[in-house]
Amino acid sequence: MNESQAAQRIHTYLTHELGYPTELIQREYQTSRNTRLDLVVMLNGRIQIVCEAKRLDKLPQDPKLLPFDALVRQIQFAAIEVGARFFLVSDGEQMLWFESDESGRPLRLAVPKTYRDLVDGGSDSQSRTSRIAGVRRTLRNMLEHSRQQRWSPEALVLILYAHLQRRHGREIFCELLVGGSDSQAALAATLSQWPDASNTGFMETLAFVARQDLTSPRAYEEALDLLDASALDKLVPADALPLLDDILSRYPTSSGATRLPRWIADLVVRLADINLGDRVLDLHCGLGNLSAAVRLAGTTPPSHMTLFARHATDAMWACVQQLAFGAELPSISIGDPLDSARRAHLQGGIADRILVAPPFGLTVRDERFSDRRGGVLSSEEAYLHHALERLSPKGRLVALLPNGPLGSPDRSQLRELLLRNGLQAVLDVGTFQPDSGVAASIVVLDKSAPSRDALFFAKAQNRQQQDSFDCTSLPGLPHVLQRFGSWMQNHDIGNDDLGLTATATPAQGVLSAGPYLARQAQRQLPLASFEHHSLESLALVTKGGAIRRSKNAVGVVFIGPGAVRPLEIQLDALDRADDAEVQRYPKAVAGEGDIVLNGLSTYLGAAALIENGQFPINRHIFRIRVRNAIVLPEYLAIAINSRYVHDLLIAGAGGSVMTMLRSEVLKQVLIPVPPRDVQVEIVRRVALAKEERDVVERSLQQKEQSLSVLVRDLDLGETA
Repeated sequence: MNESQAAQRIHTYLTHELGYPTELIQREYQTSRNTRLDLVVMLNGRIQIVCEAKRLDKLPQDPKLLPFDALVRQIQFAAIEVGARFFLVSDGEQMLWFESDESGRPLRLAVPKTYRDLVDGGSDSQSRTSRIAGVRRTLRNMLEHSRQQRWSPEALVLILYAHLQRRHGREIFCELLVGGSDSQAALAATLSQWPDASNTGFMETLAFVARQDLTSPRAYEEALDLLDASALDKLVPADALPLLDDILSRYPTSSGATRLPRWIADLVVRLADINLGDRVLDLHCGLGNLSAAVRLAGTTPPSHMTLFARHATDAMWACVQQLAFGAELPSISIGDPLDSARRAHLQGGIADRILVAPPFGLTVRDERFSDRRGGVLSSEEAYLHHALERLSPKGRLVALLPNGPLGSPDRSQLRELLLRNGLQAVLDVGTFQPDSGVAASIVVLDKSAPSRDALFFAKAQNRQQQDSFDCTSLPGLPHVLQRFGSWMQNHDIGNDDLGLTATATPAQGVLSAGPYLARQAQRQLPLASFEHHSLESLALVTKGGAIRRSKNAVGVVFIGPGAVRPLEIQLDALDRADDAEVQRYPKAVAGEGDIVLNGLSTYLGAAALIENGQFPINRHIFRIRVRNAIVLPEYLAIAINSRYVHDLLIAGAGGSVMTMLRSEVLKQVLIPVPPRDVQVEIVRRVALAKEERDVVERSLQQKEQSLSVLVRDLDLGETA
């Protein structure tokens, strides 16, 4: 029996033996990802069953092994993608039924699912788990339809908003979606009953989608019917919000807003320490994850919350998340909060707690700073200025800022602004966004806290792949939060045995947490008992020149950033420059006895001693020339590569786009300098270890050559 005959047999089996109406069965269904499904069974506007005609002779005979078979798993993934609850695999004779459990192991069904089973099953009371699974299938089915019909991404938030408002007794939004312009008059009459509804961005988003001419009122009606049959509004927020994340992760909005990870949002709210009665302002709400975390904390009603959304669609997503908690919505203002007219209008709105995750890396013109490069300042600084204007005299501000400006010597104005306004803590959250190399920190400013010279620094990063609504479920964060709480209560928190927190007075205004955490870790290592000297007191530190590779790969060999490894120099054959190019930088040369250090690339901070020869050096290479008799060049190269010094260098490296070392950081790094006989012994042991390694490498090369000869001889048939 071929595949076509098997598919026809499945169709007959469904209609004659299981009672499915013919009109519910669709042949050769094409998904949005161009996957062809042999048959699907539709019910209530969504796919309930996926049916595939396949040969079954290669399936395992043991029923317990079926859920692990590659063919069964492949069909399961297709069923999950289109939101089907069940799938059937058949060769036309044998019918294997499964439930598409999303754990990755499909559940084999002992009996087939009849048409009556599906129709009657909806009336049964569902458990929490099955209710969540049902809503997830509904949303994924809606996503499948939206891809096939090429909806605008903004259409999805309109549908979800209208559906949840309908569940809270406001039918007007569904009527507007389905009726189009015919409902304008009804909307105008109804909005008077809910004055706050005009600020949600519904009208602006609907107008935007209408201009795209992609989504028809009929499509809205079908999607609303699909949602009405689900239990989305019956889920508690902790269950509903992860399902919304599925949509947000698959359909980014055209506004460009980024979705803040849930664990970051929860951490920001915990650091804000919101009390009952506090007025909370979310100054750049994005897609609403921060304000949702405020509601999940349970201390703040919507009436005490104000949200700013730069775009109407962002406001809609924020509202959808808020509607998961109930009918009441916080006050939402749409537009640029930095606009002078808007700022003047809202000047009286003072907040006790302000949360802000501003857009990174933008420039803003503000007439208040006309004396500063034409009134241009960074978006991070502009949002901080505005937030401080709205903060109450005893309030707390928690902001998410990129690490680059916190450690860059060129951004002193931002750091001074933080230090002048009650900066208490800096918590490094690392590269928190997927597929992004931008690292960030959370800063806490508190006007009610007593002024002190030292600040609280911490590493608060999530190294796990999955997100979490409860940041305390992540390793290390409960410890960090506990010590932060003690610090804010003026308790002496002492040294941190885990190395995740440190208290220190900012050196030269640097506010990134890395250098202070590394310095505390340094003090706990055995070398801490030795005398310490800054690198610039031991050696002359200079940089190379802007030497570029020759286009013809011929000329003078030079040392570039890829050549310097820990205690090794591996010259690339392509690292050659024209002689005229080298002559332009006569001082950019390192010779015997000099140490070269990588200021960029994979081996950032690696150092090696030049034992013989003389080489031009690239501008990303530092030359360290020892000029103090108390330290041996060989020992200094080893010390720089040690965890004791290297970790401190990496922590002090900065850059918004590419991490690199700066001369100021390198010169100020502290080097442990033991007595000369101890230095000699360290150098001897390292040299001995390198020699042993070289012997092993030579032996390995010989073994590989012998193996190659043996294999080649066997290929020729020589076995003697």
